[in-house]
Amino acid sequence: MKTIWWCERVCSKVSSRKRGFWGTHEPQMDKKSSKRSSLSGIPLGWGTWGTMVRLGVVVGLCWVGLAVYAEPPSEGEKVASGQVSAERLPPLDEVEKAVLQADTGVGTLRENWEPVVRLLKPVTVQTPDAVYRLIKAHACLAVNENNEAVCLFLTAQIPEAKKQWWEWAEKFYRQHPDSPIAHYYLADAKARLAKWEEARDWVSQAISFYEANSPDSLPSKRKTSVSAALAYNARGVIKVYLNEIKEAQKDFDTARSVVPTFADGYFHYATLCVQNQDGAGGAFRNFDQALAHSNNFALALAGRAAMRITLKIPKDRYLELAKEEFKSALRESSCFRHWIEETLDQVTAQNPECQSEQWLQELRAMGLVGTSLMKDLENAYKTFQEAPSPSAARTYIELLQRVKEVDVNVYYKHITMANVNPRFNIYHVTALEQLGKNISNQRNRVYETPQELQIGGGIQAGVGRLGIGSANAGINLEYGRTLHNSYYETKKQNLDTRLATIESLLRNINRRLDHAYNPLPGGPPVRPVEERLGGVAATFKHMSKVSWLVKPVYSLQYGEIKGTSE
Repeated sequence: MKTIWWCERVCSKVSSRKRGFWGTHEPQMDKKSSKRSSLSGIPLGWGTWGTMVRLGVVVGLCWVGLAVYAEPPSEGEKVASGQVSAERLPPLDEVEKAVLQADTGVGTLRENWEPVVRLLKPVTVQTPDAVYRLIKAHACLAVNENNEAVCLFLTAQIPEAKKQWWEWAEKFYRQHPDSPIAHYYLADAKARLAKWEEARDWVSQAISFYEANSPDSLPSKRKTSVSAALAYNARGVIKVYLNEIKEAQKDFDTARSVVPTFADGYFHYATLCVQNQDGAGGAFRNFDQALAHSNNFALALAGRAAMRITLKIPKDRYLELAKEEFKSALRESSCFRHWIEETLDQVTAQNPECQSEQWLQELRAMGLVGTSLMKDLENAYKTFQEAPSPSAARTYIELLQRVKEVDVNVYYKHITMANVNPRFNIYHVTALEQLGKNISNQRNRVYETPQELQIGGGIQAGVGRLGIGSANAGINLEYGRTLHNSYYETKKQNLDTRLATIESLLRNINRRLDHAYNPLPGGPPVRPVEERLGGVAATFKHMSKVSWLVKPVYSLQYGEIKGTSE
């Protein structure tokens, strides 16, 4: 190493008796070097004091050498210090070979795909190559390691990752045109590019391979084609995006029957029950089945907890059990915690038993109630809920507007909660209507204010009649007019946004109460919040007016669901 060589050179020079560095019996010194030390009285070239000074110089020079010439740590040193993983990514051709072997196996999903997961153990969400991440994500889905699968799929939403995955999947298919898993990967790549029809056709080809390559009857063939569960599951999700809801349900049902231990098939069936507004009981049972095979699946834990509270299962302990399930879901949901929090927020808003101080304390303990602004909003919401009045409504609306600037998701959660909170009644409607009329009158007065700034002495800004021969006066008037207009424009915008918030709340509360809604006089036109969010509320038909407004989330993470119909 350079450092060792440099230190050896220094030490060889300073230890040379000929140079007299350490002091010798026969030193060769000039006049300057023969000066005596004031402390030891010994010449610096000879005595103990001079030796110590020179030793210090050598040590210092060696430290400088370490800083300047030190080589970077070796790979072994990096591993020992934890800077890099001790395991290296396997060659991609080795991974492809393992995938093909897993696809042709006749055992269970876990038996076939676990070797792939083990081979890709070093792969994480930080791995730069999207191909490794997505191959591992599908393998994790196969062996019911669902939380890791969802996190890895989430990393594929950036354009660069989609491009990498597409290029590799196309190349892999050209190399293995008769492999069903190659068709499956290519279908997945097309789905991530929103090429839904092409994706459906390609995954259907993969399914036809699985069904044709076994000599037995159809149910038996599917059991021996273990990767078929992945294919049916993916086709079901693709059909959801194509709004083919009934067909998607059939594919999820087939995925469950192909491999009864495949957790994601049950989870997607339950998610579709929610999205299709069709049966809280079926959703609960399928979330429960998913957890029977993947007991730490965070999304399924949150879904079952929400259904448990909605259906009160079991009647004597449902709240306690749901609370523990939410805690487990939050603990397991490292990269998608916000979805769990959203479910918990909606369930809390929907159920009066979840709005007690004890429940809110539990939320704080889980870190779900944080900033002072959020606490102020929570208190204002509670006050307006318990004692509706125009003043309480004003405080609540003003805080909602402030929160909208910080976290628009929290704002829209409160708007949607108005449609599901059973404690909102006609008194809340009256309070909001009175506040809305007051703000509407104030807004009209602002809009009627002349846009020209009136200056004393009959001088008007903006009309070319300054009447005073000072250039500075003209500049000051122009500046004043700018401030005037800016002030009133800002005020108009603030009043408009407050009216829009009141309109949205009134529309949702009246919808829940089955009351006709009359827009506030003079208010700005407002689109329903469902249109702005681009989604459909998951209202269970048999539950009358009660809704479970939870956004459907599918493990494969192809993108946002835009809406469905039966």
